[in-house]
Amino acid sequence: MLDKRKGYTISENYIMDDVNLSMGAYRCYQMLLSMCQDKDYCYPSLKYLAEKLGRSVKQVSRYISELVNAKLINKRRRGSISNIYTVFAKVKQFFSNINHTVKEKTKDLKPTTTQKNVTNGQNNPIVKEIKSVAKNKPKKVDNFCNYEQRDPNYYLSLEYKLLGWE
Repeated sequence: MLDKRKGYTISENYIMDDVNLSMGAYRCYQMLLSMCQDKDYCYPSLKYLAEKLGRSVKQVSRYISELVNAKLINKRRRGSISNIYTVFAKVKQFFSNINHTVKEKTKDLKPTTTQKNVTNGQNNPIVKEIKSVAKNKPKKVDNFCNYEQRDPNYYLSLEYKLLGWE
């Protein structure tokens, strides 16, 4: 027999405290979070989500729209198969872990530049050359709609010719 209490899902507190998010949308968000596991995306069908949440497919679609509008998830269409849902909390968590790792590995390193030897490239000969080339570069002429306009009487005479009046 399957133990229904198996597993857990961690979510941010600010999502629980968001009063603009409906209870159904919150449950749908938690369901998507649990389906992501160690990834930042999942691709359940609306029918599967509706069965798990005990709601109609239309209602689950509304929940998904609410989550997209709240910028908690991103929905990407995959043609006739299910959508891919990217959960931004997972992406944020991934990048914060990377940021923490980088800080830990670089905390003992000394900076290679000081304020004295940083000149913002003003005296750099390469930067000077690039600026001089950019100044002397001829401007591009747009010939897309550079046609001579017709005289307004042209259309009047054309109309008379087509009607057989002239």
